[in-house]
This record gives sequence, C-alpha cells and structure tokens, in this order.
Amino acid sequence: MKSPIGNMTSWLLILLLALPAPLLAADNSVTVLITHPRADELRNIAKLVERGLLEVPNLRLVGIYHQNEWENYADARSYIAEQEKNWMELKEIACKLEVKSVYRKNDCSSTFQDLFNASNAVIFTGGPDIPPVLYGEKTLITTAIEDPPRHLFEISFLFHLLGSGRNKKFKPFLLDRPDYVVLGLCLGLQSMNVATGGSLIQDIPSEVYKIKTLEAGMRLPAMNKHRSFSQPLNPALGVGRAVIHPVRFKGRSELAKALAPDGKPVKVISLHHQGIEKLGSGLVVLATSPDGKIIEAIRHQKFTNVLGVQFHPEKNLPWEPDSIYLEREGAQVPNYVAEWFQKDQRARTFVEAFWRLVGDRIKKSAGGKP
Repeated sequence: MKSPIGNMTSWLLILLLALPAPLLAADNSVTVLITHPRADELRNIAKLVERGLLEVPNLRLVGIYHQNEWENYADARSYIAEQEKNWMELKEIACKLEVKSVYRKNDCSSTFQDLFNASNAVIFTGGPDIPPVLYGEKTLITTAIEDPPRHLFEISFLFHLLGSGRNKKFKPFLLDRPDYVVLGLCLGLQSMNVATGGSLIQDIPSEVYKIKTLEAGMRLPAMNKHRSFSQPLNPALGVGRAVIHPVRFKGRSELAKALAPDGKPVKVISLHHQGIEKLGSGLVVLATSPDGKIIEAIRHQKFTNVLGVQFHPEKNLPWEPDSIYLEREGAQVPNYVAEWFQKDQRARTFVEAFWRLVGDRIKKSAGGKP
C-alpha cells in the first residue's frame, strides 16, 4: 500500500513539471535583451565585454527574436555552444502580430511585459529597411524590405516600451520603470522613431542630396556619405559597405556632455541609406550630420536612459586591423576602418565614453552603482 505522503509528493512533482517555464530565469544576473541575435551581433557584445568597454557585472545577454523572422539563428546557437558563452542564450518568441495590431495591445503584449519585467535593458540592433506601411507611407523603389516579421516584432515591442503618437491612450511600460535602458543602433534608432510616431527618409542620397547615380555619390563630400558608393559601383571581394564620417552633438544635455564634452564633431562608422524624417513623440535630437540634414542620435525627453544612434559604435572592425575590409578594390590597407580608428584618438575616446555610459546606466537600472 502506497503512503499518502508518497502519493502527494508524486502529484506535486507532476504539477510542477506541468507548469510553464518562466520566460527568463530569475536570478541575480543583470539581464540585457538584444534583438536580431545573429552570431556577429553576439560577437560584437562579447568583444566589448572582453575589451573592458562594456562593464556590467553578472551580465546575462538574452537574444530575442520572433518565430516568423526570416533569419536563421543556427549560427548564433553554434557560436554560443562552441565559444562556451554560458552567459548568453536565445529566446524565440511565439505570438501573432499583424500590421494593424502593432500600435495597440495585441497577442504579444503579455510576452513584451514579461520580457520587460525580467530584464534591465534592451539593445535594438542594425538591419534592413522598415516597411513604410508602418509609418503610413508608400514604398519607394529605393526601399528594400527583407524581413517584415522582424520589424513588426521590434517596433511593437518599442511601442509598448515607449508609447507613441499613433496611440496616445496607451500607457508605456517605462512609466513604471523610467530607469530601464533602451539602446537603438542604426536600424534600432529608426525603429524607435517609427514606433513613437515618426517617419523616415527612405533614401538619403536621392531625397536629401538629389543624386541619382553611384558615380554622383562618389563625388559627394565624405561628411555627406552615409554608406559606401564604391562597394556597389565596383563590387569586389573584401570591399566594405561602411564609411567613416563626422557627427556633431547638440545642446548641453547630460548625454551630450558625456559623449562629446568639447562639442566638436567626432567621426563614427556609418552604414545606412535611410534616416529620420519626422521625429517621433517624446524624442529629442542629440546629434546631427555636420550640415544638419541628417539626425545622427536621439534621446527621450522623459525616459533619460533611452538613446538611439544612427551609427555603429558596437562594431569589432576598429579593433581588428588584420581583418579584410577594403575601402575600394585594389586598396593596399587590409582594414581601412581599423587604420583610421587607431590614428583617431577622439574616435577612440568617444567609443570608450559611449560604452562606459551605457554600462553605467544598465548597472543603475539593475540597482547597482555606476
């Protein structure tokens, strides 16, 4: 005859096993979410940590992506396993999203809330063009849409975090935790702007600088080139798509003083052909191109740990001179980005200050001291 206590224990075990696992494990880690977690994006963060640029004790990086995204994340899973990155993991999100439901409570809302509750920060990474339907415009021929489900997921998550002029009655999550860190990198800045109610310039060369050919693009001043014209004009093995150009920080906000204390332009890695047109609700311009025509960085007026940049301070290229990243076909310098970076002390100081600021704000969000 079985003991009543034994029967009760068995039933309790069955019940516990049947309960759904938490979306993110609860421990003492400082959890940072990252979207579109391909292997190269995970490697970028790992290298920032290894170089001491991003200092966050007990960091736990959770890559999040929607189940319908067209990206295959097998390379990311292999990277985590092969490099034994036990502080990294991936989470596939399964919920229904449509264009008409992005800017309201939807099937993903409870999942977004769980992700927010269980983390201290989120990084929205770079990527392809956003479908213009998400900001109420027709699609120009110059716009290349590559992964619509990704944009629905990331923009709806940002809408839930920050709120939007597209739905003023919605209460954004950050009202309950205003110290939560949101960082947008390149596409991440654009997604942030669209999510809060803004719109985009669909093609900077043709719309802003009125050029129609790559040859004309080659003649633009360096400060007006936001991605390479040489690479598509004369494609060759090893030629990179990024360019180097200056940005100028505006005003005397805490962020501006931390990143560019002397107010002078700083050079950055740039790789985009779209940019902010109409600014989203609650956003403030933090930096522009030297001619003032392109917004290069934004902050949130109310939520002080929300930052978006139109450039790429996360890239490993500046630190890897032996990598092949040619400026043009036949160039003698293997990695022109690294060569520039090693000679530009202001650029190095800026990148160090950028990630020190991000790390300090993540620690503050987690309750620790900077």
